[in-house]
Amino acid sequence: MLKLLSLYVILISLYLFSPEQKPRKPFSFQFQQSDYKCKPERVEVVSFNRSYMEYLKIKTFKFNRTCTAFNFSLKYIIDIENHLDVSALKLLLFVFSILQKNGRPNFKFQQNDYQCKPERGDIVSYNKTLLEYLKLRTFKYNRTCTAFNFSVNYKIDFGRKMEVSSQISIKWHNLNFLISCYRFQLTVCEVFALNLIGMRSSNRCGNFTGCPLLKERHYHLCNFVPDLSKLPPFIPNGRYMFELQGVYLSEDIWLARVYGEVYRP
Repeated sequence: MLKLLSLYVILISLYLFSPEQKPRKPFSFQFQQSDYKCKPERVEVVSFNRSYMEYLKIKTFKFNRTCTAFNFSLKYIIDIENHLDVSALKLLLFVFSILQKNGRPNFKFQQNDYQCKPERGDIVSYNKTLLEYLKLRTFKYNRTCTAFNFSVNYKIDFGRKMEVSSQISIKWHNLNFLISCYRFQLTVCEVFALNLIGMRSSNRCGNFTGCPLLKERHYHLCNFVPDLSKLPPFIPNGRYMFELQGVYLSEDIWLARVYGEVYRP
C-alpha cells in the first residue's frame, strides 16, 4: 500500500508542476494538513516503453540520514510534449476527490459537467458451472442512443451475496487501455439501492430488478440507456474502459467490459 501511495505522490507532483497543465475547478491543489504522518518507503520503475524513451530511472535514498528522498531522471527519444496525455493523473485526482474517509466512494453522484458516449459492452467470459447463459448486446435505440440488452440465467441461488467489482482504465496516447486508476467493489443489491447509472429504471423493460438473485429464472433487461447524469462529476476527457467482474464467495462468476468516451462540447 505504501509503495502505491508513494507512486501516486510522485505522479501527482509531476502533474501539478507541469507548465502545460492548469488545474480547473473543483480541484483545489493548495493542500495543507497536520492530521497524519506518512513514511515513504520506495518507488520502483516497473517498465517503460523503449520506443519512446531511452531511459527512465528512479532512485530512493536517505537524505540527511533520516528523510526518504527520490532522484528521478528520464530521456525521451521523440518529442512528445504535445502528445503526452495526463488524463490518467487527472482521473487519479478525481478518484481522491470522491473518496470518503473510510476509503469507499460516495456513490450519490449527480453531474451535468460533461457528455458521455457509450460505445459497446462485451462479455469476456462467464462461469458455466454457475450460469446457464449470459448475453450482452449493444445497439442503437431510436437511432441515436446507445442501449443495451442483457439476459442471464443462474444455476444456483445467489440471493444477496453476489458482488460486482469495477475497475476504471484509461486509454493512453492512442495505445491500449494500460493505465488502471481505481477499483472498488459493492454488491448487486447496493447497485440497485443506490440507483447507479439509473439501474432502477431497468424494470421499465425487463424483469431484472435487483435482489434476491434466484436460480433457473430468465432475467432480462432490454432497451436500457444509462442515466449519464448519475455518473461521477468532473471526469477528465478521454476514452475509458470499465471492467466489471461478478464475484460470489471469492469465486469469479463473470467478466464484462464497457467502453465509452467522455467529452465536453
